Amino acid sequence: MNDWDRTITGQSFLNLITFIKKQWGQDGVDKIFGILKKEHPRYYINPKEINAKEAYPELIQFKILEVMDHEFGNGDTKLCTRFGRYNANNLGFKGFFISFLGSPTKVLTSAPSSWARWHNNGELVVTKAEPGIGVFEIRDYLANEYMCAELLGFFNTAANLTRAKNVVVKETKCKCQGADVCEFTVTWDA
Repeated sequence: MNDWDRTITGQSFLNLITFIKKQWGQDGVDKIFGILKKEHPRYYINPKEINAKEAYPELIQFKILEVMDHEFGNGDTKLCTRFGRYNANNLGFKGFFISFLGSPTKVLTSAPSSWARWHNNGELVVTKAEPGIGVFEIRDYLANEYMCAELLGFFNTAANLTRAKNVVVKETKCKCQGADVCEFTVTWDA
């Protein structure tokens, strides 16, 4: 698959734009997309034309996260992790996790199908789902440090929305650091 054919839903883009707007106002959105248009025209997309139900190249979201992190963050990807937490809270997952799934183990078992609803590439594979610990990998995915930070925030929030206590999510392997997959480990009091 060509990297430009790897897509994510427009809703994720819209959440990113809303996050930027809430943090830095419309001026922040204009600044980021102005930089994209001027310095990275291949990655530019008109934010007013994004449709929640359409799919867009993930490379564009990667570049938006990178520009946001450099313009408004410290260049340490922590801002991308904050967006991941925001994104998990604003994709309709909050009520779903709390009311239906309730435990990290159940969240893990539903994660592969959830991944496939938002991405046309990569595969989320659960390699361990036991009381108190879960491990999953994202395979065949075009990763970069900004998206990995976003995913860490997303998965952390998703796991913490369950009824579990003392939830910790860590990225234990990363393609950005030479691993063949991105692996996340979730622990909680069983």
